[in-house]
Amino acid sequence: TLQHPIESEQTRQQIETKQSANYDAAQIKPVTTTEYAKAQLDYRTLVNQSGIGALYIPTAAVQTKILAGMANDNLIVAVGTYRKNQQLGRDNYVVLAHNLVQGGGPLAQLNQAMVADIIYATDFVNVYEYRVSIHKIENQVNGELLQEPVQGESAKITLFRCEGALNTPNRMVVQGEFVKKYPAKQAATTIKKGLGLVSATQQTTQTKPQTAADKK
Repeated sequence: TLQHPIESEQTRQQIETKQSANYDAAQIKPVTTTEYAKAQLDYRTLVNQSGIGALYIPTAAVQTKILAGMANDNLIVAVGTYRKNQQLGRDNYVVLAHNLVQGGGPLAQLNQAMVADIIYATDFVNVYEYRVSIHKIENQVNGELLQEPVQGESAKITLFRCEGALNTPNRMVVQGEFVKKYPAKQAATTIKKGLGLVSATQQTTQTKPQTAADKK
């Protein structure tokens, strides 16, 4: 996974400009082997163009970037945002990804996330914790879990992917309720690692070209 430096509040607006993305659900289609291979080769470019955060569920081995919008390539390599201008810690933050029939996909292990497990998400500024409250297979025609919370309800995060054979109407859905947020720089080392977060200093050091002296 690509690492990303922890951002400051001042840079949040630059990240959010990536929200001008493809939100047309009609363009989502089954993935061919060729499309899958191409998206994997373009992973770094896709993340640099559309990356607005990261997601980590330790108990389900889910570790992926959050990309703005639902472009088909985005859903192959990461999770995409369902609505424009979604914000972590507010309303219902919905993300989705392709589940490849031949196996794999960013949310391939989502079925292992059990009720009461913790979901960690970041916008590269803060870390947001959610506790899983719903874990179920739902028909695609039932969009209740994708709706915004009613007044008085806590903020939520909802993750879904296809469940079953090609063109299945079923979706694996995991929803969590917001617990807390805190500055990303204060997160435990294991959480930072799971989210691919590093300090700006670390990022500079890791990307600095080696010199002859460094290689001795």
